[in-house]
Amino acid sequence: MKIAILYDNISNENNPDEIDILHQITVVKKSLTSKMNKIVEIPFNPDFKEFSDIVDKEKPDFVFNLVESVGGKGSLIHLAPEYLETLNIPFTGSSSEALKTTSNKLDAKIKMETTDIPTADWVTLKEEYIKSPVERKKFIIKAVWEHASKGIDSESIVTVNSIEELREKIKAKNEKEGYEFFAEEFIDGREFNVAVISRDGEPICLNPAELKFYNFEKKHKIVDFKAKWDVTSSQYDDIKICSEFTDNDKELLNNLKIISLKAWEVFKIKGYARFDYRVSLDNQIYMLEVNANPCISPDAGFFAACVKAGLKIKNIIKWISQDLNK
Repeated sequence: MKIAILYDNISNENNPDEIDILHQITVVKKSLTSKMNKIVEIPFNPDFKEFSDIVDKEKPDFVFNLVESVGGKGSLIHLAPEYLETLNIPFTGSSSEALKTTSNKLDAKIKMETTDIPTADWVTLKEEYIKSPVERKKFIIKAVWEHASKGIDSESIVTVNSIEELREKIKAKNEKEGYEFFAEEFIDGREFNVAVISRDGEPICLNPAELKFYNFEKKHKIVDFKAKWDVTSSQYDDIKICSEFTDNDKELLNNLKIISLKAWEVFKIKGYARFDYRVSLDNQIYMLEVNANPCISPDAGFFAACVKAGLKIKNIIKWISQDLNK
């Protein structure tokens, strides 16, 4: 069998979130290499004619899709699966439709709202989805399309007195970074993520993991870009993944799993996913994001949950490779 690993064409070798793709390629390649398999690596080319020529030359039996952005733009993540769908080539992970919906945080939140998946209030430059007054309320300014905490820093949490003031802050962030942002109500409390993987076509919900914030007494408990990628930052070492809970958390953990499986169906996920949550001080659950095709580096949250569940890396990649879009 010939398997093509499709990945981002890295534009900046000094950008840690782009370099991370190289670790993912290594994991997949090691897991799928055998006497029966031939592995080829293909950097994604957004020129459809050139891409189709490369794929036609290689003639893979299926593609393991690792594309997370195109030209550094998360808003183009759907192009790779869209091209593969057009060429009728089987591939791993979610469809172009699912990736486009989940990668756009606003589209994802609207879908959550209309399907009774709990999510925090939010505001854009044109619209607001607010159930209570914004006065003295905290918001986090987030990128609409970009993931991996891109654009999130120590100034991303703001307190405002009006929608107009909040929109001014969104506008300023748009102008500073050069891409689109929105504001989401900041939920003070705990942060969790839930990994789900497909086996024999059925989603298996793994036990939730909690992000513990240490030495954050004077900082907001968020995973900003430095905390995620800068190994020299204090935040990087002060956020730990916890998978041990008390009996008091049983109901909460079960509800997180129930909501995750519902979101898997609502967003038509395939292969694997990670769902991110905040839980308020009064134990209310809010889904933050749906991560279809999440990072599968050995040190990523998705793999941490799999390893905690006793799953071997090779089996994880094998299961993902068996739940193909055809």
